[in-house]
Amino acid sequence: YDALNSDWSLLDNSPCINTGTPDTTWLNLPPLDLAGNPRIYGGRIDMGAYENQVVVGLQPNPLVSADLVFAPNPFNDSFSIHFLPDNKIHRITIRNQAGVTVKKLEQLPISGLLTIDLQDCSPGLYVVIVEYANGQVKVKKMLKI
Repeated sequence: YDALNSDWSLLDNSPCINTGTPDTTWLNLPPLDLAGNPRIYGGRIDMGAYENQVVVGLQPNPLVSADLVFAPNPFNDSFSIHFLPDNKIHRITIRNQAGVTVKKLEQLPISGLLTIDLQDCSPGLYVVIVEYANGQVKVKKMLKI
């Protein structure tokens, strides 16, 4: 067995394809895999040394919400929200544990990475309410330390 010359590519039917995070910013990973391909292909990072370059029809992972990712949690002064263009976001409201609105964001970009700065807020539990243009609402609890 020669590990240095082995093929570490994921098979096209691997459950590790598109099951990682959609943003590698806080993981300190390079933007390219070991073969020089983009690290994110098909919406999410693969859980392997090489990004599978074949779009496959895997069943959705119920443990992963691909359209909205919050990180890090817990956070210090700010956290990021990565969102995809499938559902347009109308408004993001952030409330402290007493229910007081500490930040409200409107006129958001269509897709991408949004950094929420809560540097002036005290440590504690915050509720992030994401309202989509189609009326759907998602709620996420974030802990500031």
